[in-house]
Amino acid sequence: MRYMLFGGEIYYALGGGNDYIGQSDSLQELKDYPSLDDCGWWHILDTESGVISCGSEEQAYGSPNSE
Repeated sequence: MRYMLFGGEIYYALGGGNDYIGQSDSLQELKDYPSLDDCGWWHILDTESGVISCGSEEQAYGSPNSE
């Protein structure tokens, strides 16, 4: 799978796999993931480039917020 979705209800990152929600080869599929409405923060990691492709405006504690 190319993309991995991480997120949580609170802004403090629990770390590692605790924040893992799902994965897909489709970025759009993860952006439309139903439970994102319940997340306080989320981001999608592109496993090929190692870059966060997109995410919520507010990010987990200690991570820079999206512009």
